[in-house]
Amino acid sequence: MKDLIRNILKEYVSLKSNISEGHENKKGASVNHDSTKDLKGSLWLDPSKGFSSDEVIKGSYSAAGKSGAYDALHSFQGRKSDGFGGRINTIVQNGIKNYKFKNKNVKAVDIKDMYVFINPNTLTVNWEVTIGSSTDGYTYEQFDSRGSAGGGESAVNGQLQSMHSGNSGEPKMVYYFNKTIPKCFNSDGTKMTTCKGTINIQQKFYKYGKPVK
Repeated sequence: MKDLIRNILKEYVSLKSNISEGHENKKGASVNHDSTKDLKGSLWLDPSKGFSSDEVIKGSYSAAGKSGAYDALHSFQGRKSDGFGGRINTIVQNGIKNYKFKNKNVKAVDIKDMYVFINPNTLTVNWEVTIGSSTDGYTYEQFDSRGSAGGGESAVNGQLQSMHSGNSGEPKMVYYFNKTIPKCFNSDGTKMTTCKGTINIQQKFYKYGKPVK
């Protein structure tokens, strides 16, 4: 398998180099081709380790029709009152397990990036989390967050210590969502005829790292 990968890479670089030489020679320019620039994006190839690439995990949920609508809006995992939430922690951690299963060569996983978008007109939350191989000597396989609707950053920070205590590993913040959005729903989850006022939604997302053994 390793020999096959080496041959594929050798042929690929040779082909790109020949194409580049032909293109430059037509212009009368000197050929100084850098084959390392041919391999772009998140995909990396290492003949000694096999194939691996970053993966994006996606999810969404809507708080429309839920009591305490804006509390439900930032219930990315699940709230205590009724269990409603987007189950993001579970989805990401299952995604990490699947990633490790598909990429046997990867011994350490990183939660590299995140993005959250909230549509105030539908109370829909869309999120994306990017995972891939870790390079800092830690593997990050736990994920958690805390937030507030209207309480500001102090309300968020006041919840972090207990969250960290409930997880194992060194906490590192992945993403800090902090947006003020139009308020278009009543507290019972019904939509207003016209949006009135605004509300600030904040959420801090953390990954927890353990040294690779």
